[in-house]
Amino acid sequence: MADVDHELGSIRFIVDAPLSSKVAMFNNRVNQHKQSQFLNPFSQEDGRKSPRPSIAKDEYGKPIAGSLTEMRGHKANMHVWKEIYDLCKIIDDEGTPNPENPELKAILFGEIFNIYTHISDKCVGLLLRARKHGLLDFEGEMLFQRRDDDVPIYMLKTCNEIREIIKEKEGQLSRSVSPAPLPTTVLMNMNRRSASPAPPPKETNMSEILRPKSTEGTYITYVEIQNASLWDILALFIGEMLENRQVTPPAEMAQRRVNKDEYGRPVAGSLTEMRGQKADIHISKEIVQLCEIIDSEGESISEENPDLKGICFGDLFSLYTHISNKVVGVLLRARKHKLIDFEGEMLFQRRDDEVPIYMLKTLAEIKAQVREHQDDVESQMCANPKATNVLLDK
Repeated sequence: MADVDHELGSIRFIVDAPLSSKVAMFNNRVNQHKQSQFLNPFSQEDGRKSPRPSIAKDEYGKPIAGSLTEMRGHKANMHVWKEIYDLCKIIDDEGTPNPENPELKAILFGEIFNIYTHISDKCVGLLLRARKHGLLDFEGEMLFQRRDDDVPIYMLKTCNEIREIIKEKEGQLSRSVSPAPLPTTVLMNMNRRSASPAPPPKETNMSEILRPKSTEGTYITYVEIQNASLWDILALFIGEMLENRQVTPPAEMAQRRVNKDEYGRPVAGSLTEMRGQKADIHISKEIVQLCEIIDSEGESISEENPDLKGICFGDLFSLYTHISNKVVGVLLRARKHKLIDFEGEMLFQRRDDEVPIYMLKTLAEIKAQVREHQDDVESQMCANPKATNVLLDK
């Protein structure tokens, strides 16, 4: 009886002590974590019941009502409408009046593109969006620069009518936006809990959590718990939660460390390395094609060496875009290898049409250098490449 009284006294001391409130708080956190894991479809909890998502046809592809995502979508929608109005205002100011209705203007695509690209780079996208809402019209599904410069664009509504439509849209969106939006994850968890409540978690056995087995197979006594600090109790709870978690051994992590010279490069002998080497050879061939065009269409820039040619960026862009759409990227790559040179860090169409591009080496020297580089890459290519994850596992 004395032992029982002593044990009951120890329990009563724990319950009445301030430490018991801390333990109850940790138990509450554990129960909340278990409830969230019951709803998580990717958790490994036994008996989890993740509710099956039920999305109506009208709600598919739309953000949850009252969420921050919905609010950001409304703001983006209003920004697009304002840009559409700016575009229509330019057409109204710079266009030609319609003989039947002078308030409705028309303009060629090439003219509106040259004017609006100084304001925004979304000219074609805004034209498609405006046609979708019946504000203007043009022939064809898509408009391309140069090819469709002579395609007329007609306004179907006046600027005053378009302004009234935008005001009505602003009113609808302002009424539909929630005054206190919440994150999408919070709303999804609220909907899941209301649709399918999680099963009640198992009651935590204080004796099992506060008296885990030690390495010798014995149990920690209540007296040891009384004398334990708050951090010791917290360590017990964390050990209980992370008991089944898989951790990568330190030895394996040390093997996966990448040297400074290997950082950013694929694993040697992998398929990724082989694909990168093939892409490198392909780019080298494109550099040779670009230099051949400069050599054939350019003008001599040196009296001492007439084989060195030069050409304006606008002329080269018009010629090479019929072969590839990577003319600027190939020029930057060729300058990196000191085959050609030009002023500025980047070249832009129209703005840099008059910028000259000079060859630093003759075409024969460029071909010899590229051929040497290709031979070097081909000699490094692995005869039997393997997947990267297979090589990492080894």
